[in-house]
Amino acid sequence: MSVAAPFALTLVEEVDRLRVLRELEILDTEPEQAFDEIVILAANIARVPTSLVSLIDEDRQWFKARIGMPVCETSRDVSFCQHILPGKRPLVVEDARLDPRFLSNPLVLTGQVIFYAGVPLTLPGGQVLGSLCVIDQEPRQISEQTMGALEVLGRQVVDQMMLRRANRDLQRQLRIAESLERLSQFLVRENTIPAILDFAAAEVQKITDAKSCGVKFGRRTGPTESSWIGDSSGEEAESDLEVPTDFSSEKPVGTLVRIKVPFEDPRMYGFVLVKTSKETIIGPAHEIALRSLSASLAAAIERAELLKEIQLENEQRRLGEKVLSGQAAALEGLATGQPLPEIMAGLLTCYEDIDPDSLCLSTRSEW
Repeated sequence: MSVAAPFALTLVEEVDRLRVLRELEILDTEPEQAFDEIVILAANIARVPTSLVSLIDEDRQWFKARIGMPVCETSRDVSFCQHILPGKRPLVVEDARLDPRFLSNPLVLTGQVIFYAGVPLTLPGGQVLGSLCVIDQEPRQISEQTMGALEVLGRQVVDQMMLRRANRDLQRQLRIAESLERLSQFLVRENTIPAILDFAAAEVQKITDAKSCGVKFGRRTGPTESSWIGDSSGEEAESDLEVPTDFSSEKPVGTLVRIKVPFEDPRMYGFVLVKTSKETIIGPAHEIALRSLSASLAAAIERAELLKEIQLENEQRRLGEKVLSGQAAALEGLATGQPLPEIMAGLLTCYEDIDPDSLCLSTRSEW
């Protein structure tokens, strides 16, 4: 049986709180010494067997650090810590068996939680992400001095989370800079589109940590016709590129984020594609990097396409000159009485390297 919900946060407050919690990218991460040491210290100060750093998401409380607790998470419905969120104040329950809020709580009925004292983990923006709490399996009291010490430790937990985010952001910026530099150096020397797309997709993955990402590139063959030429993504995407990508908010899991590749040639179009997941958060921090990558990609693909067109035109010119030379030789043979089989054999030699489709291809024609 679940516990009756406490005085609730407003929808706006809860959405904002969950947004910040996800942006910290701390849920479901491995244990870290800095947090583990805090719960050990809290348990020793309060002289209890159990202490937790508890973070509350939509439907569970997950323990970033724990001592004396055999599981890493429980349902939010049975969480004592959720009662701290609305009031943003410490919560002390000396004997949960006598508190109407917790009489039917499974953790109380099974004797796992009888005494509880928790302090909020409040970010500088005012959002409460969870609590640092101490727990005992028997009723007890706690002094103001001990609660004061727990509040100090709670602030230390928040400081560690903010430091962790700062270190992560710095590492991400360094990784982005390295990816863009590698891409820049690669594009200078590479002129084949498949290689360009594959390399760019690999760098997108490094920038975003996304498991599903890639690059698609196509060419419009008429006012309403178009076709994909290169694809390293494996994802479906519309050829209509006028839908803007909004980086103002985090994308839900499973969202296909699309970055338009800004080609100057109106016949060309493309996407950088990243699919969000539980582990991949695409937001404002990625926008500059992905747009910079897209601009570099556009320049490289257009250069590669131009080079391919020039090579094709040169090949057409070479083949045309070969045909003209063969025709002139045939006319000369007829004039000098050369046997007809020899003349025909010479003409056939002139055409043997020619793809019939290439004879009618105009690489720079308009629609």
